[in-house]
Amino acid sequence: MKWFIYIIILIGFMTGCEEKGTTSVQTDQPSNSQHYIEKTTESTDQVHWVKDLDTAFALSKEQNKPLIVMVESHGCRWCTKMKENTLNNPKVLEKLNEFVIVKVLRENSEDRSRLPEFRHVPIMFFYQPDGELFDNLRGYFEPEDFLEYLDELS
Repeated sequence: MKWFIYIIILIGFMTGCEEKGTTSVQTDQPSNSQHYIEKTTESTDQVHWVKDLDTAFALSKEQNKPLIVMVESHGCRWCTKMKENTLNNPKVLEKLNEFVIVKVLRENSEDRSRLPEFRHVPIMFFYQPDGELFDNLRGYFEPEDFLEYLDELS
């Protein structure tokens, strides 16, 4: 019985926000190579996100750091929880300095066409500095679990 409860909890954490039909929403993220990093306007967000995919791939190669592409969606509670609870954990923030990190909206069809196919968010794609995809994680992860995964990548 105890294992059954653990499995149910795990499934709850792994649940993402499913896409409901197709929409095409343009984002207001400009591609400006003079400003590589942006601090998001979310008051609790301390992650230094690269502004766009082109800049992120270029910085990853230039700095020889792996790239994390986080795909989120408007109104996705698990995406918000992942950003606020997990990515802003002090230990995770420290570990993220070893990566270039960018977030994109699922609704942005231009960005989405450059990524592997997916259905649920949040999802993170992990790329080598040469641009080769080597893994992905879907769903919400507690800080300790996410940190353990990042440590295994090092």
